Amino acid sequence: MNGRRYSIGDLMKRQESVLFLILFVYCAFVSIVNPTFLAIDNIFDIVKSSAGMMVLAMGVLVVLVSGGIDVSFTAMAIFSGYITIRIMIAFGIDSLFLAFLASAFIGLFLGFLNGIIIHKFRLKPLIVTLGTQNIFIGALSVLFGTKFIPVGQMPKSIVRFGTNSLLSIPLSSGGTA
Repeated sequence: MNGRRYSIGDLMKRQESVLFLILFVYCAFVSIVNPTFLAIDNIFDIVKSSAGMMVLAMGVLVVLVSGGIDVSFTAMAIFSGYITIRIMIAFGIDSLFLAFLASAFIGLFLGFLNGIIIHKFRLKPLIVTLGTQNIFIGALSVLFGTKFIPVGQMPKSIVRFGTNSLLSIPLSSGGTA
C-alpha cells in the first residue's frame, strides 16, 4: 500500500463506483414502487432468467481481460447452438455431452477465425467482430432461412436440460425457486 487515504470524492471519480451507485439507486426506486422486488422468490427468478446471459458474459470477460472486445459472441453462440442441434437431429444423436462438446468446438473454431483475422491483418477487434457477427447470422439466414426448430423435434436431452433445474428452494408462498 502507498499509505494514501481515499475520500468519497476519489471513489466517485471511478466509473465502476458511479455505475454501482446508479444500480443501487435504481434498485431502491424499483423496490419502493414495487415492494415485492426484493422478495427472495423474485431475486431467484431474476438470477434464473439471467443465467444464460451470465454464461455468455464469462466468455466476454476473458476477451476483455485480454485487451480486446468481441461483439460477435452472441452470434457465435447462436450459430454454434443452432448448427449443433441441426447436426444432432440429422444424425439422430441424443447426448447432452456431445451437444456441449460440438457447440464448444464450433464456437472455438469461430473465435479462432476472429483471432486469425485480427492478428494476420492487424485489424481492430471491434471492427472484425462486428463484421463476423453479421457473417455468422447471415450464414444462418442463408442456410436455414427464418425457420425455428420446434421443441418436439429437438433432442430430448437438450429439452430436459433446458427445462430442469438443479436446485429448488421452498418458498414461504408455497412455491419453489
